[in-house]
Amino acid sequence: NEISRRKANRWQDMFMACYSEDEIAEKINATNKTIERETKRLRQSSTKNKMSQSFSPQLYDIWNFAKKTNQVGHYGNTEERIVDNLLYLFTDPFDIVIDPFAGGGSTIDVCKKRARRYWVADRKPIVERAEEIRKHDLNDGVTGPYHWGDVKLVYLDPPYWKQTAGKYSEDESDLANMSLRDFTTTLTGIIDDYGSKLKSGARIACIISPTQWPNEDKNTNYHDLDLIARVGSHLELDRHIIAPYSTEQYNGTQVNIAKEKKLNLVISRRLVIWEVI
Repeated sequence: NEISRRKANRWQDMFMACYSEDEIAEKINATNKTIERETKRLRQSSTKNKMSQSFSPQLYDIWNFAKKTNQVGHYGNTEERIVDNLLYLFTDPFDIVIDPFAGGGSTIDVCKKRARRYWVADRKPIVERAEEIRKHDLNDGVTGPYHWGDVKLVYLDPPYWKQTAGKYSEDESDLANMSLRDFTTTLTGIIDDYGSKLKSGARIACIISPTQWPNEDKNTNYHDLDLIARVGSHLELDRHIIAPYSTEQYNGTQVNIAKEKKLNLVISRRLVIWEVI
C-alpha cells in the first residue's frame, strides 16, 4: 500500500507545493490515508534537518549582494538570497511561504533547498516554469493554500511602479501601469488582505525600490514609506532592510545630470517586514 518509488517524487513535489491531500491522491492514484501517512513520515524524516542547515544569514540591516545567484533569469528578478534570509529569520521546515509575484520562480528554488512548503503564483507565469507557478491575478483578490494556518511568510516582490511601466504588459490593471495613487492603494490593499488571513506571528515582507529616474522632475517617490504609513493596524512594522543595487546602473549622462541638479541617485531597494498581530 506504500507509494511506489515511481510516484514518490511526484507526491513529494506536490506536497511541498501545497496541493491538498485530495489533489495529490487523485494525481498519483493513491488513497487519502496513504497520503496522510506519507506526509507524517516526511515531516519526521531526516530531510527536515538536512535541508534546514548551512544558512549564511545577514547580520546587519543592509543586505548587499554583489552578484545574482538565481537559477532562472527573468526581468525584475530579485536576488534569491533575500528570500533565503527571510526563511532563516521567520520560518521553520515545512512552514508555508506565499509568493504571488513569482517572476522567475527563485522562491521555489530556495524553498526546495530549505524544506519549506510554497504557494507560488504570477499573473503571467513564465513558460519555463509554467508547471510550477500557478496562474493568478491579484486583481481577482488574494488567494493561497487551503491551510492558511501554516503560512508563516508572504513575500511580495511587485512591479516597482513607473520603473517597470509596460515591461510586463500594457494592461491598465497592471501595477506598473497605474497612477501613483492607484498603485499605492492597490498594493496596500494586497498587504492588508494577506494580513487578515494570517495567524498572529506570521510575517509579510515587501521589497520595493523608490521611483526617481523615470519621473520627469527626478523627484523621488518613497513607496516603502507610503506603504508603512497606510497599512492597517493589524500589521506591526517589524524590520526595515536596505538592499542596494550596484552603482553601475547609472550611466555618465545620468550622473552628470544628478550633479547639476544636486540629486541623490537612488541605488537601493527597501525591504519592509510586518508582523501580523
